[in-house]
Amino acid sequence: MSEEYALERTAAREDVATLLRGIADGVAAGSIRLGDEDAISVAVPDAVELEVEFETDDGRSLEVELEWDEETAVEAFTDETPAARRRR
Repeated sequence: MSEEYALERTAAREDVATLLRGIADGVAAGSIRLGDEDAISVAVPDAVELEVEFETDDGRSLEVELEWDEETAVEAFTDETPAARRRR
């Protein structure tokens, strides 16, 4: 099953920080909730690939990317994880 979520908008620095803290808390807990009305939950495994990139080519850009394969994500949602216990 393929799910996608994208968010791109201009926001106040504190609002961006709040969103990033929510994502960080979700990563720590093993599950990230993305969106409000049509939200999706994403299982986050114990190990992920992290890429942080800062560019100044045509302006300034900071990108934070987390990647993992689908098999690892499925393993993260077994009954032993806190995120799986919350789904019950």
